[in-house]
Amino acid sequence: MPYGTALGFKKRADGKQVFEKEGVYIMDILNFVIAIVALILAVLAFQRTGGTKDLKKTTAELLAKMEKRMREEEASKVEKEEPQQ
Repeated sequence: MPYGTALGFKKRADGKQVFEKEGVYIMDILNFVIAIVALILAVLAFQRTGGTKDLKKTTAELLAKMEKRMREEEASKVEKEEPQQ
């Protein structure tokens, strides 16, 4: 096996060695770079919108409202049942 063929290199007719899968290799690198840039932008956008601090605060507020509403509904059910007995 000639040197470099295991790595994907191939000799052209003019004697120069070129990477056999040159187009695929470049596209793989380009896809990886685009993915990294997209990930960085997503993290920056998440932090700009408040990150986890705002998420925890919003979740706590919603849970408190839901708990209050459920308690009120349960109390009204109990009040409706009491006069019937």
